[in-house]
Amino acid sequence: SPVMLLLVCALYGQVAEGFLPAPVASQKFVQSASLSCAQATRSRMSHVGARRPACVLSLSASTDLAETQTLITRLAKNLEDLEALKANVALELDELQSSLAEKKASLTLIEDRLKKVATEIQSAQAEVRIATTEIMPAVIVGDGRLGQMLKAKGDKSDVMVRSTSEMKFQINKNPGGSGKNGPIYLCVPNSALSELVDACPEDRREDLVFMGSGNLGDFLEEKKLSSCSQALIYFVIGKPGADPVDGITELDIDGLTCAVGKWAPDLAKRLRKVEMNCKLLSAEQFEVSRLERLVWTCSVNLVAKANDLKTIGEVASDKFWPVTEDCMNQLVAAVHSTTGIMIQDNFYERMRLYTASVGQFNAVVKDLPFRNGYFYDLSRSALKSNLQDPCPLHTKMLKKIKAVRS
Repeated sequence: SPVMLLLVCALYGQVAEGFLPAPVASQKFVQSASLSCAQATRSRMSHVGARRPACVLSLSASTDLAETQTLITRLAKNLEDLEALKANVALELDELQSSLAEKKASLTLIEDRLKKVATEIQSAQAEVRIATTEIMPAVIVGDGRLGQMLKAKGDKSDVMVRSTSEMKFQINKNPGGSGKNGPIYLCVPNSALSELVDACPEDRREDLVFMGSGNLGDFLEEKKLSSCSQALIYFVIGKPGADPVDGITELDIDGLTCAVGKWAPDLAKRLRKVEMNCKLLSAEQFEVSRLERLVWTCSVNLVAKANDLKTIGEVASDKFWPVTEDCMNQLVAAVHSTTGIMIQDNFYERMRLYTASVGQFNAVVKDLPFRNGYFYDLSRSALKSNLQDPCPLHTKMLKKIKAVRS
């Protein structure tokens, strides 16, 4: 038809321009289509106006058909050329994508190597700090298993105190001259910390070393002690006087015990005396480790108690680890939603191996305000706001063992 012929002519005009860049080709196409349509319209109008005889019109139609066939042949050839070009571009694109994937893989390897080198540098610097540290006479608060170990294996001038009043007297009066400028190791339950902190003179509070696990972040912030030294103890002491057992695994060959702050090197050097490793971390690294420890403690012990298991090692079995990991996963998500901190990718595997390594020790759910209570408060707050419980499995098991009210 005339309209189709016009479109074919317009398209042919575009193709005849060659394979131009997209903006230019589009512009040429519009110009060609407009010109072809105008010319064709004038031609048709002149044909109609002339009212040529039928034989002339028949001859003209035959001529138009021949030209159309010629154009179709040319367009078919151009279509083949375009298909070939498309195939070549697709091939080049595949090659570029493959090259990009290889470069991304190389970048990942480089980033991993950078992390490893940074860790090695940090470890080497920590070793220098520990090696050059002289153990200072300390005040050790608490005569439990940890306190007794530090006293037995520490400096001969260390002083152990068993109560708030004894600590206050030792710090203020300093009988015997011991512990005047050294660390004050708080080897006590978290529930005793507030009283001890209040009893400590303000000019000595920077020397406090918090040895308990759990959620101490809010407490330390409230007391304006966030910069104080802290430790996370991952080794276990079965009974007073017994040697500590470290949780070394194939994924944590140096153990998990770590410390941060002014007196971290002093603690690390003391622990070397009992062949325990202690990593020196930055504040940011320590916060991640603290939350990992909190999630592990609140999950493993709770699953064990909820299933009437005596030791935490039983939780690492194929029968109970899936529910333990489910509980951990909920707590990890809650941690991220409230703090923005991301737990390490291999956390669950590492914690399962650690659980098995110290599996002979009894499961216990205690110290609720500083441990499971942290997550239970998040759950209660969400439910009061008509939101879903972020830790439903944790809440269910707490109620099952009657650690909280139903």
